[in-house]
Amino acid sequence: MVKVTVCLICYNQEKYIEQTLDSIFEQHYANLEVIIADDCSTDNSKKIIETFLQKNQLDWNFLPSDVNVGMQKNWQNCIEAATGDYIALLEGDDFWNDPDKIQKQVEILEQDKTLSACFTNSLVINEMSDRHYPEYVTDKIERLTFSSLLKGNNIPTCTVLFRRHKINFPPAFFKSPYVDWIIHLSNAKTGDYFFLDEKTSTYRLHENGAYGGQTEINRHLKMIKTLECLKVIFSDEPDLKVINQNLKDSFQKVAYLYKEMNQSAKFYKFKIKSKLLA
Repeated sequence: MVKVTVCLICYNQEKYIEQTLDSIFEQHYANLEVIIADDCSTDNSKKIIETFLQKNQLDWNFLPSDVNVGMQKNWQNCIEAATGDYIALLEGDDFWNDPDKIQKQVEILEQDKTLSACFTNSLVINEMSDRHYPEYVTDKIERLTFSSLLKGNNIPTCTVLFRRHKINFPPAFFKSPYVDWIIHLSNAKTGDYFFLDEKTSTYRLHENGAYGGQTEINRHLKMIKTLECLKVIFSDEPDLKVINQNLKDSFQKVAYLYKEMNQSAKFYKFKIKSKLLA
């Protein structure tokens, strides 16, 4: 049985982390290595993790940081500590709801060596409004290539299992607000992503999350920064025009959001940026 490393990062997620840990513990897959990288949480997360490990007599690898290194460095530390044949990603506010998640994904990747990763659909818990999201993935394309992933990232990070390989973490990675996209693109350069249309996991949308806790305009500004980082990291790719088109669209969205806010100077600034990419 191949070895799977679960890479779990955590920062100030005391409300959710025990459910996340339980969802790993309940996996039926036998050959699991679990690495928990806590980024110097200032709440009770660290104590909850320690208590959970002690109560269940688990020898999981707990890597608490004495200083806050940031999400990007925390992901790097966790991934580079992995020794498994495969790596499963998870964050401390999400959880798995299918105890056979890992088993199903390993079987898919073992059967098709041309694939670099497998991801699934996900349920969404929206703690911010009454809006209901029945599922995370709606386009349901079975096989994603590097080129198709350049167009956008609709992959729930909490569902991903990928073959462990040497991932480069260039300086632009540490400047990107959304780093999971960079990881997926790095994986996709070695093989396609396969989509399993089952809701094996649950993604939590809440005000303290990296995505949910942002205003609409800040989400677009973070997307612009991420796309600019992608341009640097994948500058040698022939499909760079796709990133430029995404950047142009994002500049236009931000421009008109500023227009609605009656901030004319910022409207014209981003309008000009969008035209320069025409």
